Amino acid sequence: MTVMKILQRYQEASGQVVNLEKSEASYSRNVCDVVKLTIQNRIQIKTVARHSKYLGLSVIFGRSKKEIFKLVIERVWKKLKGWKEKFLSRAGKEVLIKAVAQAIQII
Repeated sequence: MTVMKILQRYQEASGQVVNLEKSEASYSRNVCDVVKLTIQNRIQIKTVARHSKYLGLSVIFGRSKKEIFKLVIERVWKKLKGWKEKFLSRAGKEVLIKAVAQAIQII
């Protein structure tokens, strides 16, 4: 099956192993139920019941990436607000923003 060949090739190239027990498949609404069941049974993988978030971001990206990442930007600026960043050099501001962006939890 093509999907398994792709996963095998990924594993060989990356040195990582895909854990099918933790993996889920998501399908376009154009895929019929018979095809979904066939893939699910051959690969032994679950089908996504409900699309959720991964690392705080939506798993499904729409056309507007700005809307998705706008939340991240707002949260970073919210964390920075009130700090006296105006007294930092440009390099200091960059380090501060990167540190806040990496430490922020997006839920």
